[in-house]
Amino acid sequence: SDEQQHLRKHEGLMNKFQKSTRLAQKQLPGTSGDLEPTAQPILRDIVPLPIPDRAPSPEGVSDSSALPKWLAHPYIVSSDSKASFKHLNLDSKTVAHLARHGFNEALPVQQALIPLLLQPGTAGTSFLPGTHRILPDLAVSAATGSGKTIAYLLPIIETLKYRGHGTGRLKALVVVPTRELVMQVATVAQTLAEGYNVTIGMASGTTTLKDEREKLIRKSQHYNPSRHAVLMSRAYQYLEELENNDPREEQLLDDAVSCLVDHVPIYYSTVDILVCTPGRLLEHINSTLGFTLANLEWLVLDEADKLLDEQYDGFLQAVNDELTRERTAEEQNAREIYLRSKGFWDEALERKVRKILLSATMTRDISKLSRLHLFRPMMIIVRGQHIENLSIHNVADGSADHRAKEETDGFELPRGLVEYCVPVGDGHEKPLFLISLLEDKILPGNIKQDNKQNSETSRDSDADIDEALRSENSTVLIFVSNTESAHRLAFLLKYLRPEWSSYITTLTKNKKLSSKRAVPKNGASSGPTITISTDRSSRGLDTLAANRTVTHVIQYDVPRSLPNYVHRVGRTARAGRAGEAWTLYTHAEARWFLKEVAKADNIRRAQAVEKVKIIIPDEAEIKEKYREVLGKMKDMVFGGSRG
Repeated sequence: SDEQQHLRKHEGLMNKFQKSTRLAQKQLPGTSGDLEPTAQPILRDIVPLPIPDRAPSPEGVSDSSALPKWLAHPYIVSSDSKASFKHLNLDSKTVAHLARHGFNEALPVQQALIPLLLQPGTAGTSFLPGTHRILPDLAVSAATGSGKTIAYLLPIIETLKYRGHGTGRLKALVVVPTRELVMQVATVAQTLAEGYNVTIGMASGTTTLKDEREKLIRKSQHYNPSRHAVLMSRAYQYLEELENNDPREEQLLDDAVSCLVDHVPIYYSTVDILVCTPGRLLEHINSTLGFTLANLEWLVLDEADKLLDEQYDGFLQAVNDELTRERTAEEQNAREIYLRSKGFWDEALERKVRKILLSATMTRDISKLSRLHLFRPMMIIVRGQHIENLSIHNVADGSADHRAKEETDGFELPRGLVEYCVPVGDGHEKPLFLISLLEDKILPGNIKQDNKQNSETSRDSDADIDEALRSENSTVLIFVSNTESAHRLAFLLKYLRPEWSSYITTLTKNKKLSSKRAVPKNGASSGPTITISTDRSSRGLDTLAANRTVTHVIQYDVPRSLPNYVHRVGRTARAGRAGEAWTLYTHAEARWFLKEVAKADNIRRAQAVEKVKIIIPDEAEIKEKYREVLGKMKDMVFGGSRG
C-alpha cells in the first residue's frame, strides 16, 4: 500500500535515529537501562521571599536649601506694620518736605528699604559711617502698589542732595520696562527732589534720540595741548579712511576741530538721576557721545523679573560692560588720578555700584540673578500676616525650608483687592458679556440705556459687590492680548454703545505717549473712563487719565501666565485703596484659569476669587447690532471686496 511504501522509504533514517539514542544512553554516567524515579519536590507554604535590609539612603536636599543662603532665608517684612516717616528718624526737613506732598505714613516696604539704602552715618540709616564699601545689594519682592518707588528714590535723592549741583556725572540709573513707567517714576522723583540740587532726566523714546542727547549731555572744552594734538592726528587719519564709519568717533573729531586751538571737547551729564527703558539706554550707550555709566553709584531695576527676560539680554550685558570697564582719563576725578599714579587705586573697592532689584514677582532663577554680579545680596519680602492662602489645595508643611520656598516663590495681592471671574461660554458673545458687566456691575446707573433696566444677573454668592467703587468716576482698565484686539474691542463698544464713545480710549505700544496719556474725549477730570490696553500697562502703572487711579481691572483676554495675572490685577487697589479685578474666561480656558490662577497655591490673597454669572439680555436689537458690526469689521478687513 502507499502507507507501507512511505514507511520503507524512511526506514533507514529511523534505524540511524534509534542507534544514536541507545549509544547516548550508554555514555551517561550511572545510567542503567531502568531509570530511577525522580525525587518529589518539597511543597512549602506561599510566603513572601525574605528581603535584606536596605542601607539607609541620604536625605534629599530641598529646593530651598539648594539655593544661596540669601534666597533660601529671606528677610520677611509684615505688610501690616505701621509707622510714620517721622518715626523712621529721618531728617526733620525731609519729613516736612514729604508731608507737604502728602506723604506722612511710611508703607511697610518703605520702612524696610529706606534705612538700608540711606547713606551710612546719616539720619535714619541702619549703617555706621565708613561702611559704604560693604553695603549689600537688595532684591525686593512686594505686592504691586506697595510703595516701592518712593522706597528707593527717597534714599537716592537724600544721598545726592548733599553733593551739590554741577558734578556733571550720572550717579543713579533707574531702568523700567515701559515708557509709561518712565514718566511715572520720573514724576515721583521730581516731586521728591523739589527744592534740591538734584536733576532728573528721562530717556524712553517719546522724543527723538537727538533731542534726548541735547537734554542729557552738555558739551564744553578745556585746555589740553597734548590731547588736542592726538585728536588732530586721528582726524587726519579718519579723513584718509572714510570707510571706517563710527558715529561716535566722527562726532568726537568734529567737536575737536570746532574747539579753540589746543583745546579739546569734554562732556558732562546734565542729570543726576536718569529714568529710562532698556532699549533707549542701549541706544545712548552705543551712540551718544559723552554718555557713560562709569561714575554710576546706583542701579535700580524696577520690574526686575521683566527686565531679566531673554528679550533684554543685550541691555544687561551692555550695562555690565560699562560698569566694569576701566575709566578713561576724562572720566577720572582728581582723587582717582592721584591714587592711580601712586599705585594705591583699588578698582573693586573704589567703584561700588549699589544694585536694587524690585518686583511683585521676583525671580529665583540663579542663572538670571548671577548675571547681575550682586554684592552681599539681601532678599526682602513684604507679605501680610493677615493673608492666608485660600486655595483648596493649600499645602501644610511646617518645615523652614518649605516656608522659605513658599515665601520666595509665591505672590501676594493687595489686601484691598476683590477678585471676580465670569464664565462667557465659548466666547462668541464675549463683547456682550463685557457690556453687561460694565452696565450692571461697574459703571454708574445714570449712563445705562433704558432698555437695560430689565436685564437680570445672578451670582453664585449672596454677597453684594462693593458699591463704593461704582461711582461717577469709575476708572476702568481693560486688558486684551494684542494691539489689534484693543482697537477691535474699542470699535465694537463704540458701535454697540455709542453713548460710551467719549469714555473710551486705547493704550497700546504704537500709541504716541504724552503727558495726557490715555485721556478720553470727556476730558477725564470727571465721569467714568474706559481704557483698553495691551500688557504694556500691566507693569507698575499707578494712574491713567488725568492721574486718576484705576478702580476696576477687567481681563477681557485671559493672561498668559500667573505672574502676568498678578501684574494686571495689581493696577488697582494700590497704596491701600480698594479695587476690583474681573476676568472673563471661556470653556476652553476654564480649567487652566480656575486651577492655576483662581485656586493657585502660591498666591496669597485676602479672600477667594468669587465666580459671578452674568446673563446677557435676550434682546433681538442688541444681537442684531452685534451681527451687523461683525459684518462691518469683516468688510473693513477685506476692503469691501468680498462677494
